[in-house]
Amino acid sequence: MSKMIFVNLPVADIGAATRVYEAIGCKQNPDFSDHQSSSMVWSETITFQLLTRDYFATFVSKPVADAQAGAQGLLALTLASRAEVDAT
Repeated sequence: MSKMIFVNLPVADIGAATRVYEAIGCKQNPDFSDHQSSSMVWSETITFQLLTRDYFATFVSKPVADAQAGAQGLLALTLASRAEVDAT
C-alpha cells in the first residue's frame, strides 16, 4: 500500500473553496464529498479534504482557527517547473 497524505482544512464556503482547488488542478472525488465536505484530489497520494468549519470542529477538541486572525497551516506543493507554477 502506498503512503498517502490527507490534508483536512476548515473552510467558510464549501462551493467557493471547491472552485479554488479545481482552479489549481484538483479534481473532486464525489464519493467523499457532500454538503459538509469536499474531497479534492491533487495526485494519487495527496488529497485535500475541505470541511465546513462546524463539521471540522467535530474532529478536534480545540477551537477552529480564524483564518482572518492567524495562521492555521503552511502547505507546499511541488510542480515540475516555474512555468507550471505560473500557469497554476
